[in-house]
Amino acid sequence: MQTADQLRRVAREFVEDQAADGVVYAEARWAPEQHTRAGLTPAQAVEAVRDGLADGMAGCAASGRPIVAQQIVTSMRHTAPRTDIAELAVRYRHDSVCGFDIAGAEDGYPPSLHLAAFDLLRRQNVPYTIHAGEAFGLPSIREAVSVCGATRIGHGARLVEDLRRTASGWELGD
Repeated sequence: MQTADQLRRVAREFVEDQAADGVVYAEARWAPEQHTRAGLTPAQAVEAVRDGLADGMAGCAASGRPIVAQQIVTSMRHTAPRTDIAELAVRYRHDSVCGFDIAGAEDGYPPSLHLAAFDLLRRQNVPYTIHAGEAFGLPSIREAVSVCGATRIGHGARLVEDLRRTASGWELGD
């Protein structure tokens, strides 16, 4: 998926597949930086996905299966921290982008390395997700929420390690 046509097609097919499964709202989370080897800029990649999502929504609506699909642009956490992908989230937030995300290798790449991106997004009121609590566990979740201000956590599977059984049910630890 290194050309605008390829990205557009995959985005359209994503929407069609979601609608076929009865989904009425979908978010395509993907990393523009992984689609630039053939010369696309990250912005051109975002626009190609935007156009594919629009094609898919139009086709689905025409066939009686309306769906809304947006994109979450992702920056890879195991690469050098960068704010340009966060800037794309700001630039296209009213044009198919509904948020920003960091993903990839968690252990050894704390979310605070991307603090400049999160600060920019907070100032611009753009929502973001931080994948945390899978490979690195509770410290990653704690940092994502307390230091980076995340209101949405991707995965978070190891949060269960912070649950305690009480007489009245379950409660979170510290």
